[in-house]
Amino acid sequence: MNESRWRLDGLMFEVALEALGRDRLPYPLRYTVEGVEAYEDYARVRAQAAQRLSSFAAPDLFAASAPVSHRD
Repeated sequence: MNESRWRLDGLMFEVALEALGRDRLPYPLRYTVEGVEAYEDYARVRAQAAQRLSSFAAPDLFAASAPVSHRD
């Protein structure tokens, strides 16, 4: 059996779920970016997270994330 594993930080997970159409993390999950005060800094950190995610994201990652992305 071929098994895939990924390690995502909170922001990368949030970016992945947004790519699947979810506008926020499912309850009770929460993530806060620490050490970022200005929106410009947040946008930069978020772009970096998206870049890291895109370096290894594949259809099987999004398939594994799909159950979390659906709302009840």
